[in-house]
Amino acid sequence: PVDSREYGENQWLVIVTFCRTYDPVATSELTSLAELQKDFGERRIKILGLAVNTKTTIEKWVSATEELSDVRVEFPIVADSDAVIASTIGMVRHGQPPHPTGVLHASMILIVNPNNRVEIIQQYPESVGRNFHEVLRAVDALNMTFLHTHVSTGGNWASGEDVVIGVEINPNLDTIAERSTRPYIDRNTSHTPRETAN
Repeated sequence: PVDSREYGENQWLVIVTFCRTYDPVATSELTSLAELQKDFGERRIKILGLAVNTKTTIEKWVSATEELSDVRVEFPIVADSDAVIASTIGMVRHGQPPHPTGVLHASMILIVNPNNRVEIIQQYPESVGRNFHEVLRAVDALNMTFLHTHVSTGGNWASGEDVVIGVEINPNLDTIAERSTRPYIDRNTSHTPRETAN
């Protein structure tokens, strides 16, 4: 058993649900996650999978994916064949019989901060693979605002770029026009998003 609170304690946690195993889209996503494990680890981000199947089937799927794609999956995947966990935390979509519960997992990503608060929820149709580079970028942005509560990140922001400061930091910026022309803090401050709070 995996306790998500203990597993992701004082770290960022990314929960990834898989609608089906042995599915080409899901298998490609599992491969992508495995290939990016080092990048997640450098940011102190834990990955936790949740799949709608039995433990045995999930283990066989992971082994087959590792052999097919020459990767090593080093994060746990929780078996939720009866959708009890998914139903409890709202990570479900309504299905049609013959599924015994009438409920199936959604292809979702939850990003949870070090205080166990869900910051982002993303949902995808089964036919569209998820972009885990975007998940890394989103956690970089979230961590920047987590560590520096007076800042925000602009569109397409990436680690190392300038960030937007709140007007309370500089009360001389009284109008929206002024704030839009001078919204940035020093670049040195924006190099800290990978310093996760303990």
